[in-house]
Formats: sequence, structure tokens, C-alpha cells
Amino acid sequence: MKGKAYVVGLGVVSAIGNSVAENLHALAISHSGIGPLTLLSSQLNLPVGEVKLSNEDLSKRLAYKRKNTSRTALLGILAAREALQNAMLSLKHWRTGLISA
Repeated sequence: MKGKAYVVGLGVVSAIGNSVAENLHALAISHSGIGPLTLLSSQLNLPVGEVKLSNEDLSKRLAYKRKNTSRTALLGILAAREALQNAMLSLKHWRTGLISA
């Protein structure tokens, strides 16, 4: 790949925090986000790293009213909004997209 990439803002949603600040604090105190599954269902009873926000909580926090949006998309939007705020950027005049893999 030719060209340069620039990181101008940070946004993080993980099992140890729902923002960059929460994640840094959890890392500083060696907090683990591994525990029992509480929001999703599974046949297995294994410890997991789960984001402790329900889809309803995510939608409310984002003021996002579209139905049938995946959990992955909601988590990505939350992190992207934090990154944009951190970078002091607005996307009002930009054509943008989100790729999640």
C-alpha cells in the first residue's frame, strides 16, 4: 500500500471499558474484563470478554433509532464517535464509511 495513514483520534469499546479513559484506567489497575457471559446467550459456559452494555443501552447512548442494527455496528459507532470527538472532527461535509472486520 502506498501513501500515508494518519491517526487523529482515538475511540475504544472493550470488555474493560466503554471509552479510552475507562480502558486506560482498567489497564493501569490491572483490571480484567474476563468473566461470565451476561448479555448474550451461548450453549457453552466459558469465561468471555464481554462489553457490559446491552443493545438497548447502546442504542440509547447513541440516540440511534434504526432497528435491526447489529451489536457489532453499534459498538463500532460508539468507538467511532469517541474517536471523532477526540480528533475534534465533524463528518458533516465528508463522505464516510465504516468497515468492521
